[in-house]
Amino acid sequence: SKFEALYTESLTEIKSLKERAAFLEKLLASSNMNGAVDGYMVEDNHPNENRLP
Repeated sequence: SKFEALYTESLTEIKSLKERAAFLEKLLASSNMNGAVDGYMVEDNHPNENRLP
């Protein structure tokens, strides 16, 4: 059906977005731009430091 096709298409889209997100996460983690990366890290070990109120 039309809905099944849309559903399958959505799943494929989600999968590719997750892959892209994982790739970008690795890129950020390996980059040396700590200032720019700060605040975008998924795992934040210091949630209360360097944060604007």
